[in-house]
Amino acid sequence: MTDSSPDYKTATQIRNHAKGLVLFVLGIVIGVFLLKPLMQSDDKPSPQAAETQPSVMAVRAVRPQTVSVQDTLSANGLIAAAKTAEVGGQLSGVAIEQVLVEVGDWVRQGQVLAVLDTRTLSEQVAAGEAELAAAVAAQKKAQADLARTEPLLAIDAVSRQEVDAYRAAVSQSDANVRAANARLATARTNQARSQVVAPVAGIISAKNAQIGMLATGASLFSIIEKGQLQWRAALSPIEANRVRIGQLARLEIADRTITGKVVRISPVANDSREVAVWVDLPKDSGASAGMYQAGELIFAEKTLPAVPKSALMSSDGYDYLWLLEPTQTAGQYRTKRHNISIISYQEDKIIADVPQDALVVAEGVSFLGENDLVTLVSIDNQPTSEGK
Repeated sequence: MTDSSPDYKTATQIRNHAKGLVLFVLGIVIGVFLLKPLMQSDDKPSPQAAETQPSVMAVRAVRPQTVSVQDTLSANGLIAAAKTAEVGGQLSGVAIEQVLVEVGDWVRQGQVLAVLDTRTLSEQVAAGEAELAAAVAAQKKAQADLARTEPLLAIDAVSRQEVDAYRAAVSQSDANVRAANARLATARTNQARSQVVAPVAGIISAKNAQIGMLATGASLFSIIEKGQLQWRAALSPIEANRVRIGQLARLEIADRTITGKVVRISPVANDSREVAVWVDLPKDSGASAGMYQAGELIFAEKTLPAVPKSALMSSDGYDYLWLLEPTQTAGQYRTKRHNISIISYQEDKIIADVPQDALVVAEGVSFLGENDLVTLVSIDNQPTSEGK
């Protein structure tokens, strides 16, 4: 039995309208999904179509070469004497009469550097010699008197008291001779000290002696012992931990490359939190004490990748290379920018952090851009099939 009431008819109409609306929405969704691939194909070419685009240019490519480089550590430091001898006059209050050397002179051990005024000292030596001669004469007379008197004592020709007096005179004369000898030796020593001599062999690095000035016991000359100079490199504690006694260091002095050897490493850091490393320099280094010098400590060699300088591209303060990635089209490659950090230069090459198996554009890099398509003329100077 069918319900013909108005409420029943209204409900039926609502359900029919809802079903129609759902079917309409489903139709729209299905249509969008079906049309989307067609719309995309019109706006963007397929990968296959993109790979068949023409190349912008033909390039020469290389693969990084392995080169040997020295691992070095740069440092700065002062050049100073390894050992210094300070030379002063041994007499005080005596004027300097002669100065025989200048700064930079090489002197041998025992060489006379300066002479003090010796006139007073010579007079003292002459007086001492005369005093000694008088004492010796008195000694001989006393000995002769005793020799004549002692035999008379045996025959009671003289008294024992008189003989004892002669014996005492001989003893006194002996003491006078020894005293005169001592005073003469002192005078001669002072005379010898009038010459200021080098205690060691080396180079005169400072001269404070001037003719006419009084010697006061202060230093008159400074000598760099054996002429040995050292480079005192200042390193951070972490850097100093890499350094070992005996390893080499290299300095550029007066357009010359000088090689030295590490001889000492400070066990503690200074107030600036730096560790001193002492490097002995060769005697013909051309360096001078007091120079502030840059140098580098040399470690073991290592191998690193290198590419030609012509492959380097610099822009906005960055360095990079163009690496090549093969495409689906035979003989065609796409360029990719690869930022690098240059480690060093070696003749016509740059040493940098480049993947060893990378294919790098060797020249003409300024004409390329990111994702450019190129073909190859050669790889490592060997023609490709496309470049023949």
